[in-house]
Amino acid sequence: RTLIIDLDMQGNTSDVMNLTHMNFTNEEGGGEGEPIVYENTVTDVLINNLPPKEAVYKVINNLYILPADMSFEMYDDWIKDQYNDSLSQFKYMKEKLEPLFDEFDVIYLDVPPSISVYSKSAMYIADWAIVVLQTQVKSMRNAMQYLEYMDFFVKEFDTNLYVAGVIP
Repeated sequence: RTLIIDLDMQGNTSDVMNLTHMNFTNEEGGGEGEPIVYENTVTDVLINNLPPKEAVYKVINNLYILPADMSFEMYDDWIKDQYNDSLSQFKYMKEKLEPLFDEFDVIYLDVPPSISVYSKSAMYIADWAIVVLQTQVKSMRNAMQYLEYMDFFVKEFDTNLYVAGVIP
């Protein structure tokens, strides 16, 4: 069983998983099925104390999503109001999502392509990172800087984050 946790307020991964659901769940096994209605999102879990299982949706067999939407934009300010130090901010997200860790074999955390409270919290939670980039010089440079930052982060916060790979 695989879970994708969308930590990007744009919710692109949530949208793509909904398209995947619609393409694979109609009666004939292809075409347009009914969309998933995301009544609860990661915002509800992290800010409104909703149990995380109540915001997880089945996409297809063995693939699930904890979706995000634009309401997740408020999390940055909210978490900084709750906790002054970065480590406490990271630990908070980990503690809120922990009930899901034993429910799934693999969990992917999708983050925005920037260093932010969203991506840093994911770095704190994750065991492995996959860096996805475009095949342009600037993207390659930015990926290298991101990998250097990840190395700094691991040392600074004493985490066990490893790079599984870079996908162009």
